[in-house]
Amino acid sequence: GYAAVLTQCSSITDELFLVAAESLAKMSSEEDLLCGRLFPPFTDIRRVAIELTACCAEYICNKGLGVAPGGLTTWREYVESQMF
Repeated sequence: GYAAVLTQCSSITDELFLVAAESLAKMSSEEDLLCGRLFPPFTDIRRVAIELTACCAEYICNKGLGVAPGGLTTWREYVESQMF
């Protein structure tokens, strides 16, 4: 989604969907899983969106599917600066 927009991604591959799914799965804590939640709580949506977008944007650029913006320090900082 937003990672593709930020990087001007040329194509969204099946592998990118797997990267996103794996990244999201890693964000669920043991406590979340014990409570029966497969995903982090909605109260963490901003943090989750930033981390997920940053992870996908980095993957897109590393695979040559998109371009990183000039002056990039970290993907997380950049994504956060572009959100409203």
